[in-house]
Amino acid sequence: MQSTQRFAFVWLALELGAKSDISGLILFVMGIPVLLISLPIGVMSDHMNRRTLLMVSQIGALVITTVVAVMVTTEIMTINWAIIGSFIAGIFIAIGSPVRSAIVPTVVPRDKLVGAIAVNTIGNNLGLMIGPATAGPAIAIWGIEGAFWIQALLNLFGFFALIKLQLMGLSQSDAICQAIQDAALRLREPKRLAAEMAKLEADPVDRAEMLAVINFKER
Repeated sequence: MQSTQRFAFVWLALELGAKSDISGLILFVMGIPVLLISLPIGVMSDHMNRRTLLMVSQIGALVITTVVAVMVTTEIMTINWAIIGSFIAGIFIAIGSPVRSAIVPTVVPRDKLVGAIAVNTIGNNLGLMIGPATAGPAIAIWGIEGAFWIQALLNLFGFFALIKLQLMGLSQSDAICQAIQDAALRLREPKRLAAEMAKLEADPVDRAEMLAVINFKER
């Protein structure tokens, strides 16, 4: 979807009569939010509901693609509006991209995590190739406005898919907290063992019973 969006905005700029430098500017503007907010969003995804962040990204992408499609269809789109639209689209790309990568461990069971990560990576790479390859024929058949309407429709389908998304497992921050708690419990175990041994040393009868059990196990 992201590669299709980039391709469509560049094509839109060319249809509006822009030169190649404006097309490059649109791609640059779309990438600015990724540079500025992807890292903070990645941190937020460890402390917030990831499905909520994905919903924000999906709804935002749906709104901006619909608005652009309407403006192109009604022939009120301009180069300046295309640049602004690409920047807003980039914001929602920057919100969704890190969360989609981080959400994998909370969507699949732990024993299938490696395969899920591999499938996710393959899907992202295929999207980079399939997006422009499908956007070109779509523009040829339905025009540039058709490409944006198709994107809006796909974003709508994605929104309904997210509604049914069920998260499982722990987020990264929860997993870290769990690991710290487990480590703390392990640190307490030697103290408890030492306390029990001290009791055994203080009671000769219990100490003799413990030695007898140890000797029995060694046999």
